[in-house]
Amino acid sequence: MVHYGKTQKGNQIMNLFLEGPVRTGKSTLLRECLRPFLTQIGGFSCQRLWLHGVPYGYRLTPAANRILNQRYTPDLTGIFTWHDGNQRKNDLTVFETLGVIFLTEAYNKPLILLDEIGGLELLVPAFREKLYQVLNSSVPCIGVLKSTIKARFMNQSADDPGDIATLNGELRASLLANGQARILSYTPECRTQIKSEIQAFLKETF
Repeated sequence: MVHYGKTQKGNQIMNLFLEGPVRTGKSTLLRECLRPFLTQIGGFSCQRLWLHGVPYGYRLTPAANRILNQRYTPDLTGIFTWHDGNQRKNDLTVFETLGVIFLTEAYNKPLILLDEIGGLELLVPAFREKLYQVLNSSVPCIGVLKSTIKARFMNQSADDPGDIATLNGELRASLLANGQARILSYTPECRTQIKSEIQAFLKETF
């Protein structure tokens, strides 16, 4: 039997993550389950930006943000990856500044949302250190973990500096090392089952 929550001892699940193919509804499902608690949680989410009807990039937003998709405008802050013509560009300082702030402030909340982790942000030492501190803290975490396949694909892109695949693997191993984290493989076909798992986790948190 799986025990959720950080108040029990033994095999309780402290951190719960979803992984799976891109654009299949992982973040949407999390938002659906978290909707009653959004004003109470800390952490961050990655908001998808659109320009002229096509994907443009992503920006880092507070966990309480309710909008997963946003039309790009030049005044938006927190954009960490975007397309400039045929080239993708990254601004990793977003994680070093805004990202670290979101994680630091999250300690005062009953739940931390990390949507998503396992990608570009791991290339930033200050953010990576703070992320590991959060994951090993007494505050439960829930979120999306970038799949191994996606991390390897990013490694093959000339636009992505650093060994993201190795860092993703290290993060995954760390999560599973003490038996207090679950990584659920998400597909639209198993949405109902995974939703029940998320709700059970949240029931022990709030």
